[in-house]
Amino acid sequence: MSLYLNLPNLVVFSFQCVRDYDFIINFIIDCNGFNCTQVDCITVSTTPVKAVIDDHIQRLFDALLNSLRRSITKDVGTIETFLNDAMETLSNRPQTVEEIGQANAKHSEFGKAKKEVYSSLASFILSRKIKSLLYRG
Repeated sequence: MSLYLNLPNLVVFSFQCVRDYDFIINFIIDCNGFNCTQVDCITVSTTPVKAVIDDHIQRLFDALLNSLRRSITKDVGTIETFLNDAMETLSNRPQTVEEIGQANAKHSEFGKAKKEVYSSLASFILSRKIKSLLYRG
């Protein structure tokens, strides 16, 4: 029986906020391998096991990086859409009472969407910090 773990899907479903990424990335960076161990009077080489573990850690690292890139792209898209809509609304001067009413309605919509944009911006900033941590580690 073969067990296959779809690592990118695991990362997408397991890491919901940026703090999850931060925890696991710091764990990966802090991991230090070993090459052999002493059992009584016998020295056992753990290099083959270490190579497999390092390969799995590299796959996890790559999956985390790809998931983080998608998260950053999504956050930037949310912010960009909000800003484009707001700039388009601000660039049009209302001429009639109906247009003034529509502008006021858009203003209240932007006020409600502002919280989502702020959270996307905060997530984007934190993601960028973690991404720089990835490249440094």
